[in-house]
Amino acid sequence: ACGDERTPEEPRKPAAAPGWLFEPAADEQEPPPPLRPSSALSGADRLDTPEIAGAARRLSAVQRGILVHQLMQSLPALAASGRAPAALRYLRAQAPGMTISEAEAIAHEVAAALALADAAPLFNATSRAEAAVVARISRAAGKPIDIAGRIDRLAEVDDEVWIADFKTGVTPEDIPDAYVAQLALYHAALSDHYPGRPVRAFILWTQTPKLQEIPARAMEAALAAI
Repeated sequence: ACGDERTPEEPRKPAAAPGWLFEPAADEQEPPPPLRPSSALSGADRLDTPEIAGAARRLSAVQRGILVHQLMQSLPALAASGRAPAALRYLRAQAPGMTISEAEAIAHEVAAALALADAAPLFNATSRAEAAVVARISRAAGKPIDIAGRIDRLAEVDDEVWIADFKTGVTPEDIPDAYVAQLALYHAALSDHYPGRPVRAFILWTQTPKLQEIPARAMEAALAAI
């Protein structure tokens, strides 16, 4: 019988190892942490500290701001008639050293802010409190901005999207640049998330109380300046 006579294959020579295999790996640069919109500008990471009238002046501005924000977050779920009493119970539990007059002042301030007719759409059935936002914002000029933060209130109002930041003070003559920059970042992030839907940004001043819309041009300028 005749069989196929095959030439044995020569063993393959191992390929030469690439030079980079023996070089130490380069150190990886960690990306900078996301920008907090509340501290987008220098000094903006502090809680708002406008003048506090009456007995509330004795409270720490930080403590007062935290309490007001917590009440603004939780009280909208209650009927209007039950908000002030619920606020008083909460304040007595969370800040036992607070005087009755201090607690009453904060409770009535929050109840009045939530009762603003202009602000009612912010607290509709589709609204959310403390909406977490993580986004990369592209700009026409300048590097993209990575942000991570929380929007005090977000609501879908018909075909629009409303966002609001609560400030525990009276309405100033001029809105601080830091506040405009904060909302500009949120506005840009939400505009990308809701393409084709107008996004409107507001500050709800609790002590005045007043709902104040931030003009789109002001936010565009603030975003470019960050």
